[in-house]
Amino acid sequence: MNATDTPKIKFNLPLSFAPSYEQIAGVARIIIPTVVAWLVAKNLVSEALSGPVTEALIVLLAAGGMSLWSAVANKATSLIAKTTALKEVHAVVTTPEIANVTFKDDPKVVTQSQVSEMLPS
Repeated sequence: MNATDTPKIKFNLPLSFAPSYEQIAGVARIIIPTVVAWLVAKNLVSEALSGPVTEALIVLLAAGGMSLWSAVANKATSLIAKTTALKEVHAVVTTPEIANVTFKDDPKVVTQSQVSEMLPS
């Protein structure tokens, strides 16, 4: 790499990377008071209500952020993808709809009927 080359930063975060409640709440504790102070300055929120409004928004944002992340990260396809990525997993049995569409090229994902065909009669 030359001195004139700009280094390229690449983030390869695993699907299981999830911000914690404390991280989301920490960001909310920085941003929300600033927004509420601006609303007070514009007379959109009274100064007496600025504290309770700030606390309510922090709790709602943190809880909402964690709920949204949980909904995305815990979809059936996400869980199957994480499971099949494990070295010690030989096969994942799932519904035909998920196995035949989303994971049709993954030999580690099979349907119940495919397992029945593999077993001796």
